This record gives sequence, C-alpha cells and structure tokens, in this order.
Amino acid sequence: MAAASERKREVETLQVKLGREETDLNERKGGIEDELSDIQPLIDAARKAVGQIKSDNLNEIKSLKMPPDAIRDVLEGVLILMGQTDTSWSSMRKFLSSRAVKDDIINFDAHTVVPRNRDAVGKLLQEKGASFEHQNIYRVSVAAAPLAAWVKANVKYSLVLEKIAPLEADLEALTASLATSRARVGQCEADLEALDAQVVELKAEFGRRTGEAESLKLSLQRAHNQLEAAERLLGKLGGEKDRWEEQVTRLEGTLRALPLDSLLAAGFIAYLPALPEDQRQDTMAQWTSFLGVERFDLRRFMSSESEMLTWKAEGLPGDELSMENAVVILQSVQAPLIIDPSTQACLWLKAHTAKHDKAALETVTMHDKRFTNKLELAVRFGKTLVIEEVDRIEPILYSIVRKDLERQGMRWVVQVGDKAVDYNDSFRLYLVTRNPYLTIPPAAASVISEVNFTVTRSGLEGQLLGLVIQREQPELEAQKSHLLQTEEHLKVALAGLEKTLLQTLATSTGNILENTVLINSLDETKAKGTTVKESLEESTTLQESLDEQRNAYRPIAARGSKMFFITRDLRALNHTYQFSLNSFVVLFQAALSEATPTSSLQGRIDTLSAALLRLVFAHVSRAIFNADRLTFGMHFTRHLAKEQADADAWDHFFGLGGADADGAPRASQARRVGASAPGWVPADAGPGYDSLVAAFPAMAAAYDFTNGPAWNDWMKSPVAETGVPARVSTRASTGGSGAAFEQLLLVQALRPDRLESAMVSFVCTQLGVTSVAPPPLSLARVCEEAGPASPVLFLVTPGSDPSQELEEHAAKTRGRGRYHQLAMGQGQAAGAMRLLAECARTGDWLCLKNLHLVVAWLPNLEKEIYVLKPHADFRLFFTSEPHDKFPASLLEGCLKVTYEAPPGLKRNVSRTYEAWGHQYISDGSVLRAKLLFLLAWFHAVVQERRAYVPQGWTKFYEFSFADLRSGAEIINQACHGGSEPQWPQIHGLLERAIYGGRVDSAYDVVVLRTYLEQFFSNEMTGGGGIRQRCLPGTGITLPNSAHHGDYTAMLSELDEANSPSLFSLPVNVDRTVQVANSKHVITSLRTMAVAAGVASGFDRDAWLAQLQPLLRAWDRLAGASPHQRTSRASAGSLAPGMAGGAQGSTPVDAFVELEKTRGHAAVAAVERTLSTLGRVLRGTELLTPAVFAAGRVLMEGAVPAGWEKHWEGPEEPMAYCKAVVHRMSAVIAMAERAKGGEGVLLSKPVRLEDFFHPETFLNALRQQMAQQAGVAIDSLVLVTGWGAGAAVAGGAAVEGLRLQGAAFDGTRLADTASDAPPYTPLPLCTLAWVVPERPGAGGGAGGGCAPLHLPLYLTPERERAIADVQFPVFDAEECSKWVLAGAACFMGAQ
Repeated sequence: MAAASERKREVETLQVKLGREETDLNERKGGIEDELSDIQPLIDAARKAVGQIKSDNLNEIKSLKMPPDAIRDVLEGVLILMGQTDTSWSSMRKFLSSRAVKDDIINFDAHTVVPRNRDAVGKLLQEKGASFEHQNIYRVSVAAAPLAAWVKANVKYSLVLEKIAPLEADLEALTASLATSRARVGQCEADLEALDAQVVELKAEFGRRTGEAESLKLSLQRAHNQLEAAERLLGKLGGEKDRWEEQVTRLEGTLRALPLDSLLAAGFIAYLPALPEDQRQDTMAQWTSFLGVERFDLRRFMSSESEMLTWKAEGLPGDELSMENAVVILQSVQAPLIIDPSTQACLWLKAHTAKHDKAALETVTMHDKRFTNKLELAVRFGKTLVIEEVDRIEPILYSIVRKDLERQGMRWVVQVGDKAVDYNDSFRLYLVTRNPYLTIPPAAASVISEVNFTVTRSGLEGQLLGLVIQREQPELEAQKSHLLQTEEHLKVALAGLEKTLLQTLATSTGNILENTVLINSLDETKAKGTTVKESLEESTTLQESLDEQRNAYRPIAARGSKMFFITRDLRALNHTYQFSLNSFVVLFQAALSEATPTSSLQGRIDTLSAALLRLVFAHVSRAIFNADRLTFGMHFTRHLAKEQADADAWDHFFGLGGADADGAPRASQARRVGASAPGWVPADAGPGYDSLVAAFPAMAAAYDFTNGPAWNDWMKSPVAETGVPARVSTRASTGGSGAAFEQLLLVQALRPDRLESAMVSFVCTQLGVTSVAPPPLSLARVCEEAGPASPVLFLVTPGSDPSQELEEHAAKTRGRGRYHQLAMGQGQAAGAMRLLAECARTGDWLCLKNLHLVVAWLPNLEKEIYVLKPHADFRLFFTSEPHDKFPASLLEGCLKVTYEAPPGLKRNVSRTYEAWGHQYISDGSVLRAKLLFLLAWFHAVVQERRAYVPQGWTKFYEFSFADLRSGAEIINQACHGGSEPQWPQIHGLLERAIYGGRVDSAYDVVVLRTYLEQFFSNEMTGGGGIRQRCLPGTGITLPNSAHHGDYTAMLSELDEANSPSLFSLPVNVDRTVQVANSKHVITSLRTMAVAAGVASGFDRDAWLAQLQPLLRAWDRLAGASPHQRTSRASAGSLAPGMAGGAQGSTPVDAFVELEKTRGHAAVAAVERTLSTLGRVLRGTELLTPAVFAAGRVLMEGAVPAGWEKHWEGPEEPMAYCKAVVHRMSAVIAMAERAKGGEGVLLSKPVRLEDFFHPETFLNALRQQMAQQAGVAIDSLVLVTGWGAGAAVAGGAAVEGLRLQGAAFDGTRLADTASDAPPYTPLPLCTLAWVVPERPGAGGGAGGGCAPLHLPLYLTPERERAIADVQFPVFDAEECSKWVLAGAACFMGAQ
C-alpha cells in the first residue's frame, strides 16, 4: 500500500511538470510555423509543377546536343542542390534520363542542402538571374520553368531552415523531455493499476486456489489417460507404420515398373499367344532382358489368384500356358481364334461366359444351316457367340472382326453378309478350332488374336500331376485350393481393415487422443491384422508342405508327359500316327486305376510307371503297322531308359555321328592309331568294327577282342543277340548300366544279320514288355473303349478288310439288322451323312469303308461327328488306308487300330478258302478245285514272299484280293466244259494281265514266271499221267477231290510260321531280312531324331550340333588327299581337255578320265555346299535360300539334289562323302595307271565299286572290245568267265563281287548253310563282250542250253541292276531253283 501512495505523489508531480513543458513547447512550435508559413506554399507549388512536367518535354531537353544557357543554368542549379558536382551536359542528360528524376526532385529534402551548395546556387541566381525568371525560362523550355521555380524555392527554404535550426533543436529537446515525462506517468499509472489488480487478485486468490485443487486432480487424471492413449496410439501406429512403409515401398516399385510391365503385357497379348510355351518363355526372356525387368508374370499382372482359382473350378487346366491363354482371351481387343485340340479350353469358355448370363451365350459351327441367322442375332442383341470347328475365316466374319462400323443416325451398324445389322457393344466373338495346323491367311491374321492351347511338356506334366494327386491324395488338392482361397480372402480382409483405419484417421476431428472410436478401430485392425498375418504365414508354410508332398508324385507325371510327346514323334514316320491328348489322359487315368497300391511311395510310383508304360505301349503299338512297331519300341526305349546310353552313343547307332573329337572319321582314325581288325572279323564287318572301336575306346578296352576262339563261336551263333561270351567281357558278366546297349552296338557292328532280334530283346528287357506287338485284337474291347462319341479307325493294308469280322461281332452284340456299312466313293457322301444321322439317333452301328478315297470330304464328316448327340449304344467305325491328306484332328479323335493280313502262308490260304466257301469249290470238276487251290497257294506265296524283301522281291508289290478274284475267273474259263487247261495261256494271262502288271522289275517278272510254270503244270495237278509233286517246302500233295473240307483239312497239317522252303528261298534268308528290317528301323529312328530340328527352321546352335560331325569329317577326308581341295578348279579345267585326251586312247581309258572329271565335279559340289554351310554356321556368311535348302536336306539325313546331280550315291550324307572320296582316290589311281599305255589299266583286276558309274565302265568295255573285234557294238553280248584260266582277250578281270542266295566255288552253285553270312565272296571273274556265235557266248556244257543269268546290283537294296552275270548252270530246273532262291550278285563293300 505504501508503494501505491508513493506512486500517486510521483504522478501528481509529473503531471504539473508536463503542463509547463507542453506550454513552452507550443510556444516554440508556433514560432517555427510562422517562419515556415511564407516559404512552404512556394515549395509545395514548385513540387506540384515539377510533378506535372511531361516526359516528352524532358525527352526534348535530353535530345538537345547543346542546350540553351537558360536550360543549362537551371539544370546546373538543380544538380548542385542535389549534391552533384559534375555539371557537364552529359551529366545533366544522364540525370534527366533517370526514370525517377521527377520523384527525386519532388521528394528532395531541403535539410540535406549544405551551405556550400546553397551559396553556389545563390551565386548562380545572382549571376544568371534572368535564366531563372519564369517568363524567360518558360519560353526556352516548358519543362525547365518548374525546375527554375523549384531551385529558387529550395534556396529560400534552405535559408529558413538554417534560421530556425536552433528553434527546432530546442523543440526536439522539449519534445523528448515531454515524451519521457509522459512515459513515466504512464508507467506509474500502470503500476498503480497493477497494484490495484494485484490486490483484487490476492483477495480472490484464496477462493480460486481452493477450486483449482479439485481441478488439478481432474486434469492430472485426464493427462494420465491421454498419455496412456498416446502410448497405445503410438504403439499401434508404429506397427502399422512398418507395414505401410513396406507397402509404400512395394507400391512405389510397382508404379515404377508399371509402364514396362504394361508394355510387356501388351506385347505378350499382341504377339505371343500363337506361340508354344517354350517359344513364349524364350521371347519373354529376351524382352525382359532388353528392358531391364527382373521378372514378369502375365497371370499375376493381369489377374488374381482368386480369379484363376475360379477359372480352374470352371474346368480350365491349371497349367501356366492355359492360365496365360485365359488372360489373353478375356483381355484381348481382337476376336480370339482359340486353337484347342483337347477341347478343354472351349468347355471352360462356355462355362465361364454362361456363368453370368446363360441366355446370352450362343454356340454354332461353321457348317450350321442357321449360322448366318445366329450371327446376326448375336451382333444385334449383344450376345456372346462361340463359333466351333473353324477351319478358315469366312468372308462374312471379316467386317465383324475388323469392326467396320458405320454410323446411321444415333446407332452403329455393321455389314453381315448382305445385311446392315445394328452393332451392340456387348457383342463378343470367339472362334474355336481343334486343328493345330490351321493355316491363317495374312489378311485374317492381322485382325484376330490366335491363342494356342496346344499342350507342352511342362504344361502336360502339371495337368497329369493334378490327376495323380486327385487319385492318390485328393485331400492334398482340396487343401491346396482351400489354402489359396483362404489366403486370398485374408488378403482382402487385411486390405479392408487398412482402408477402414486410414479412412478413420483421415476423417478424425478434434483431439485424436480423445477419439475413442479411432483407438478402438485401431485396436481391432491391429488384432485382426496380426491374426491375418499369422494366418498368411501359416498358409505359406502349409502350402510349401503341400507342394512338397505333391512334388513327390511329380516323377510319374513327368514320365507320363514324356511318353505322350514320344508318341507324337511317330508322325514323322506316318501321317496317320496321330494321338490326342484326351486319349492319353484316359490311358493315364486307367493306369492310376489299375496299378496295385503299395506301402512305399517310391514303390507306388514305380508301379504306376510300369502300368502306364504297359498301357501306352499297347495302345500305340495297336495303332501302328507291324513294320513300325520295333521302331516305336526303340524310340520309347531311347527316351525312357536313357541311363543305358548317352546321346553320342545313340547318334552312332543312328549313323548320325562319324567323327572323333578332332574331326577324323572314326574308321579312319582307328586305322591311323593301328587298331586293325582281328582275324575273326569278316571283311564286310571290318568298317563296322573300326568305327565302333574308334567311337568307344573304353568299351573296346572292356572286351577282349584278342580272344579269337570265343568270338568265332559268337560270330557263328544263331542267337548272337543273347549276349557276348561272358569270358571275354567283364561288363557282360557284371551287367553294368551300359552293358545292354553296348552289346546292341556290338551286334550292329559285327552281326547285323541278328540286329533286329537284338533290338527286340533290348526293347523287351528295358521296357519290361513281353513283345513289341500288341495283344491280340479284341473287337469287344475296342468297341468298349470307343464309346458313342469316339469313332474307331481301322488302318488297313491292301488285301485286308475287317468289315466281315466286325459285322459278325455286331450281329452277336447288337443283333441282326443293327449294323450298317457303306463303301465310300464318288457320290456316296450324302448317303453317308444320312446313315450317320440315322444310326446316331437309333443307336445302330455304322461302318464307313475306304475313307482314303474321299479325303477331301472328311473335314465335313468330322464337323458332323463333332455336333452329333449320339445314342449311348451308337458306334461308328472307319476303314482307311494311310493317306497324307487325312485330317489330323480326325485322326487324333479316333481310336486307331491297324488291321493287317495275318502273316503266314497257312493263314493266307485259309482266309481265301473262308471267302470262297463250300459251294464255290464244289461247283466244278476236281481239276478246277485243284487249280483253285494252286491259285490260292500261288497268291499266298507271292504275298508272303514280300516279307523277304529285297531278296524275295526287290520291292513291296501290292498284290490284292482283286488279283485273286481275277485269277479265279481265268481258272473257271480254263476249266469250262471239262477241257484240259492250256498252260501257256494260263501262264500268260496270270503274268501279263493280272499279277505281272504290278511288277516293274524284269528280274521279279522272271521269278513270277517261274512260280507260274512251277504251280500251274501237270506235275502239280497230276494230269497227263505224270506223277504228282508235293507242294514246295511241304510233303503235301493235292487231294483228288472237289470238296472244300478236304483242302482245309490239308491246310491244318501246315505250320503256322512261315519257312523259307515254302518260297524256295535259302535257309539263311532270315539274315538278309533282318539286315533289311534293321536298316529300316535305324532309318526311321534317324528320321524321328532329326525331325524336330528340321521342323523348327534355321536354328544355328541345333544345326551346328548336328552337322558339325559331317563338316569335320569332310575336312578330314578332303584334307587327307590334296587333290580333293583342288577339285573345284580341276572340274573346270579337266573337262575341256577331256575330248582331246580321249583321242588316240581306248574307250576304257577315256572312261576313266571322264570318271575323274565327274569325280572332281562331285567333290567340288560337296566342298562348295559344306564349306558355305560351315561359314554360315560360324556367322561369317549370310544364309541364302539355296544354303538353307541344302542344310535342311542334310539335317533330314538325306543328300542334297546338287550332289546327286553329279553322282547318285548312298542316301546318307556321311556315307556319301566317304564314298565320293574313296571313288575319287581309286579313279585317280586308275587314271595314273592308264598313262602307262594301252591295255595297262585292264592288265590288273578292277573293282566295280571303285567307279562312280560302273555300268558306264561296262559300256566302255563293250565299245573297246567291239573296236578290237571290228564288229558292231550291238552285236556283242556280255559273258562271264570264272577263274584265271577263263580269261577272254580284251575282257576285264573283276574282283570283289559278292553273291547272295547261294554259294559258288568257281565251278558250281551250292545251297547256303543256315549259319552262313548273307553274302559270300565270289572268285575272280572275267567280264567280256563277245559275238553270240562264239563258243561260250550263249551256251556251254549243258547241251546248248543257256547258262544261268543272275543280276548284278549296284546296292544290297537291289534298286538297280547293271548287268547279268553268268554261272555254269545249264539245267532248267536248277536254274529255276536259283531264280526262286533270289540269288543275285553285288559289288563289293567299301
């Protein structure tokens, strides 16, 4: 309170002092204002005038080069007042150029004028006063007049300011003192107010503090609660923050990758759906590498796990290819063309589109009569239209797939045929075809999106794995699907919780710590998020465990997938060998059902594998011809028993190898390292032995090839395929992993006559099957397997027809009248369609025969079958011979069964007598009955003899039942009226009009004629009192009866299996047959081995891997002889000199020179092709169409046409190259020998296999001997002399010839032993051309009868004969014996 009183007294004192100071201040202020009252208006007027100065007036002054004195004086005064010492005209102009010049003058503070400047201006006013007069200066410049007034006013104002400066100083001091006093008064008053307020506050403080005590308690509690809420909020949000940061990082990465991922997705949908899965992966790998994308999955990018699970539930296969295709189908802008051989995708598409609106789905086929109507309605009403069985893009669809829309008023229309139809945006079009080889023209390819569902190996493996799991552990598949669905639902739930939390945070108002709803939501989100996260982790762990259990069954799925694709390789052998995925899946499911359960998983897998192999092997072998079954078995074994041999060993077996590591031919290398063949190896097996030893030195070391006695026994063994002697091989005794295949290679190299049997044994052992042939045909089982929607296709050979057997089975199963058959031909298509529809409706059986005659109509038949709704009892059968234009999709959709005439002469004759019947045989004389039987026997002989091609016949002839029927007519006419048959007439008609018309080889015609003379004669019928002979190879004579049963009873005495003696063939003919069959199998295997590389076009790596052995071998072969490298130049340089060189030389010498020229040309052609191809494969030369064509042929294992133009040699490229080099070397050596003089060349024996054209050599010899004899060349005949003493002057001694079908010691022919090799060497002989009248030219010791003439063939395949070789056999019956034995001569092996 004392402080307050003191403050009041101080305030009162200060207020008195303030009053006095304010009075004094006002007096001083009034004096100053009086002093300024006169000058201030002048200053204001001058400023206003300056402000009104126009810029143009100032610019006018500035533009003066030399201003008038008045303007200069005024501006000088202005500059001096403003403190500028430079008063030059340039400084004045610069001053006037300033944008703010008027503002600077107007706002000029006169307090800044120093006395010195003011005095200078005052002096200027005195001296130049006229310049500052308004009238004078205004006349000079309008802008300078206000400046002059401003100068005079500021000079005066400056004087006044100087005068009142002391007054102003006192005024400022008084003002400061007054302000201080006022501040002190204000402070004191404030202190008083504060003290008063403090007193009031102190009075109220007690009451306030009392209330605050309770308030503090409440605030403390609230703060404590908020602190707990904040801690909870921070803890919860901290966990969310980590997840959100992870999501943000992931989303940022996704956003960064979005443009490139979108580009990849667009590229995939636009360009890749038509490609197989492996090509898609390769292309996508190139794209991702180029764009720098680590990985890209179209399925995850364009779809979700739940959506794909839905597709799978709708019937879509779960493999990666199918899922990608589903994305493309549903996301593509263009109309999809779905290539769906298995029809699974089509079924899924229908289920998927009908799921939302079944009424909006329409399905139609291209050949449906209502196709156009359904198309119009679908376009108009926005339906989904699925067009099935598309074989081309019809013109009516082009405007739709191109979306050629036209606007008509407010609507869009599209042209459908000849109508403009309203276009509904909801319309969707899907084209579906089962044909995987559909050809799409470029005009259509650009407006549709081709989607290929053709299965791949990995995709099929996934499908089969699903089938295995469904069968073996269905709970695994259910658990996996449930886990995937649960995982997807959990992810959706977690995303929903996060969305709710973020929405609550974003919309929260007020204090967030007091938002109970938010905190409770956060607690709920955190709890559920933790549960979801744990569930996802548990789901992932469980899914990995399930995948591990699923993968335990993957080996059987992988094996099944491999089997399916192995069977598809058979298409390279025969177009009809087409197998569908659906049929294979049925077999796979059957194997799962048949296999016996076992306790161990591995045992179960082994059991399933064995059952699947057995079913697939039987199914496929039943669908292929007998000639290809061993090929199929070897192909199966190669891929399913790979532990037996590596790729190089199989390539050697196929004949695709041929060079060692440094490029040397294997046989040549063997000789180079001194690995000469042991003495027990025959000469014709020497090259095979050399090649085997060079290719597999480790195997050669494991076998004791020096043990001659043991190997001699094996070489003579009739069952060499059973294994090499145990005492010469540790591998054979221990049964190593490669022992079986090594023994197969040994048989191939040393005993090719037993290779077929060895391959059969190898297949049966490795695959665990009992035979390469299928089980006996059961029509009941076939009809059960087929079903109403699966036709049965009987693949038949000429002369075989299952329709009769099928009709009998149908009569037993369905009853008489429920089986219908129709032989197809011209004009039968409409009737076949009517029968098909009727039988499908009633459940009858229908057989359409000879479909190979109507292949152009088969696509229509296939479409009709596809849309049929058949009766459950309906069965459809086809018969057809193989045809390359048979629709592949129809072949795949059929259950195929090959139906061949059963082998064996007994079955053949019995089948004929079953067709003839009792009445047919008994309607005639006994002679007629005998002749009919002889005709049936003859027909069976000529047919069954085809099993011994090329020794039985040189090729396979199509002798059919029609020939037999025509022959029977001739017999009937010959025996009409009981007259004796005219044998020459019968022989001539049967030979020339019937059977001989199918034979195109002169030597086979001789065989046919010999058979006719043997069977149709008095000796066989007992006519003319001659003793009746037995049938050849039997002890049976014809019964003297016309009863059918007597002849069939006689047939029962025959063995089921054929014997060579039945056909008058040598006992060792089986060796020849095995060699031929083995070559066929190896050639077929080689065809399949190279088919994949050829079909893929030019693949540098694949071509290099396959052709490298050939290129290296040729480099070694050509490099071994210097003349080979110069062949190209030699071929051009020797030809012109040939004519000159031939003059004066013998025809034989001239022929050798011509051979040399031809050889150089052939070598040059090979060199040119292989060197160019080598440069292309090395990347140093561009690929041209010609090089590609040659390389493609070589990849197929064939010889280019450019090589064969110079010389038609072996069909295999490696053998061709070796043969060219061998002959070239031999011809050059003969050419050098011929230079020694006339006759030197023929002074030593020659080998015909050393010539490129041995037939031309014989013609040259003929010309030379005609010149020596002085006779016409046409008058000479070729004769043969055996031994050194039989040489004919001028003839050629020939060595190295071989004989098949007999043995010859130089004097007589003899039968071969059963263990004799297929070929026996002939002694030295002389070939000479002589005049027919000359002794020995046409007869001999046989009383003038002509000697035996046997053909001399170029190759063992007997494709072309070049001459007849004579043998000293002059008895007609013995000559017939050797003719029927298929005896023939061959040139020596290289």
